[in-house]
Amino acid sequence: MKMIIEKEDPLKNKIVLADTGYFSENNLREADNREIEAIIPDNNFRSRDSQFDGRPCHSEKKRFDVKDFKHQEKDNTYICPNGQKLVYKGFVQLNRSKGGHKWQAKNSFCRDCPMRDKCISSRGGKKSFRTLHISRVVQ
Repeated sequence: MKMIIEKEDPLKNKIVLADTGYFSENNLREADNREIEAIIPDNNFRSRDSQFDGRPCHSEKKRFDVKDFKHQEKDNTYICPNGQKLVYKGFVQLNRSKGGHKWQAKNSFCRDCPMRDKCISSRGGKKSFRTLHISRVVQ
């Protein structure tokens, strides 16, 4: 006689708390499929949480985000907070599950911009212009 032993998922019907590094559509779907209640904040949760209001590190916005750029439907461009135009560059596949539409400013517009520190994130001083991605989940 052969015994059948079912493997039990140790996290099934449990609550799991993770940091923002684990926030993704794939992780949320996997937790749902495995019947795990996952609490994973997205990268912008502090900006919506009133408990962070007034704290020195959160009272001033560090960088501009998509909401700070104005979309111009007539020519499908975005206007930055300093009045410069970002031109549509097409659809870009960001990873296996996400893609995004990309708008980009000219290097000459951003080089001497007084708002540069609140706009451009550079790694090793390489990036000298603003790229704006509007992401969506790819089905």
